[in-house]
Amino acid sequence: MALQKRFMATFESGSAYDAHIDVLGVFGRVEGARRCVADWEPKKRPHSCGWAMMTDSLSTGGWKPGDRVRVKMFDSFCNDIKGTVKARRVALESDQPVYYTVAIDANQLPGRRGGPLPKMAPGSRKSSSLCSGRLQRGISGDTSSVDVPWELLMEEGAGRLGDCDRFRVRELKCPTRATKAWLSLYQPSCTGDGQEPSYQVFHTQAKANAHAQQKMKLMLKNLQKCVPGAKRVKKSLMWDGDFPRGSSLGTSAWEGTTTKS
Repeated sequence: MALQKRFMATFESGSAYDAHIDVLGVFGRVEGARRCVADWEPKKRPHSCGWAMMTDSLSTGGWKPGDRVRVKMFDSFCNDIKGTVKARRVALESDQPVYYTVAIDANQLPGRRGGPLPKMAPGSRKSSSLCSGRLQRGISGDTSSVDVPWELLMEEGAGRLGDCDRFRVRELKCPTRATKAWLSLYQPSCTGDGQEPSYQVFHTQAKANAHAQQKMKLMLKNLQKCVPGAKRVKKSLMWDGDFPRGSSLGTSAWEGTTTKS
């Protein structure tokens, strides 16, 4: 079967222990998926990982001029650089389509003010077995002002749960004549059990639905083995018609929006 490339924009939050994924759309061109990310990035979104779902005041969104931030400038621990947001720009030619210009506070980096950025983290914590200490990919500028990809910015101070948020553009392989993409999406409980979301792409709703049903039945079978005394509940609690509630289906026209059944 001949295949063609399609591109899926997603918003992913949480860590490996409370991960969550939202499908924002599927597009025929990578620029379309990047534009989708750029349009979504400044919006306020309730944080959807773990216990944070129960905290109304916690949300994420874009930065505004004047916001105080920390820049994760180096691949190292405890070497964040403080600064003030000056502007936002969209770069559809980049795999990280949203950048912010940040004015760096004085006396944080070696060398003269306005000089070249160091390639390695300053001080004694340059690198370790877990970190390289190198300047992060995508950062450019000088020691007074830098352009920073959105996901390398954090709130100044203790930080916010949005530090775990990521936008991603993922490449899909779809049949050449397909006009829609159907996803069988497994979204585990966001309570810190360590499972990660997963999905599989299909070119028909029937095949995606069959895959979701199979996964749901396997999950119930494993649960019965683990808890032999567990009682079965009504089908309507686990299924919405023929669609399992625990494995939702997403569909999107190439340049449209995502819906779920």
